[in-house]
Amino acid sequence: MSPTEVRNYLDRFYRFTEPYVEYDDPTTTFIACGAAIIASILMDSISAQSISVITRLPVNFVAAVMVGMEVQSMWDHERTAGLREALGTLPEDFADVDNALLSVLEELASPRRMSRDFERVLETFRSGFLVGGGRQHWIDSGTHEPPTEEGTTASAIA
Repeated sequence: MSPTEVRNYLDRFYRFTEPYVEYDDPTTTFIACGAAIIASILMDSISAQSISVITRLPVNFVAAVMVGMEVQSMWDHERTAGLREALGTLPEDFADVDNALLSVLEELASPRRMSRDFERVLETFRSGFLVGGGRQHWIDSGTHEPPTEEGTTASAIA
């Protein structure tokens, strides 16, 4: 699938499901992980640079997601196979894709697979960037401003 087709698909997908959860960094980070995973599957590539361009997420973040999936043997996991199957027909009814992606993310984030240190690495590498290139602005360690208008919606992916 071409980068433009992947970008367009992600654009439509993130109209169905929000690309961030306001004031919830861990969930927003896992949403961003999901975008990188979907892009990787659709492109049949683990190139952090290519996926970063499509998702507008930092390349170090995408690289960490790709390595995390590899180290945890998630690319061959049955849940990832379920996500590949759900994406296989590129459905416009995104509920199946969303459910399959959630299943992959739940497995990836399970305590037996992911340490709190790796979660911190992901949050740090995400650096407040949102799927599509929007920014989540941190005021201090416990308070956030809402994301900027530009780039926070799925239309920013296209």
